[in-house]
Amino acid sequence: QQWVTLFIPWLELVEDRIELYGSENKFDTMQEQESYIRDWLRKEANMAEEADPIDGLRILFYPARYHSGMNSIFAMGDIICA
Repeated sequence: QQWVTLFIPWLELVEDRIELYGSENKFDTMQEQESYIRDWLRKEANMAEEADPIDGLRILFYPARYHSGMNSIFAMGDIICA
C-alpha cells in the first residue's frame, strides 16, 4: 500500500524542461521523468523500497510552466484536479 505521494510539476514545454533540467535530462514524457526519479531513489539515495512503483512512492504530475525571470515553476490550472 502506498502511503506517500510525490506530486511534482510536469513542464509542458520542452523549452522549459531544457532550460531547467538541461538537454541531457529534458524528459520527453512523464514516464521518462518518473523512471529517472525512481532510478535516482534506488541508486543515489539508497531508497529501493521507496523507488518501487507498486509499494513505494506514488508519483503524480501536474501541468506547469517554468518562468525564468522569476526562477519559479507555476501550475497551469487547478492542481487539485490534476
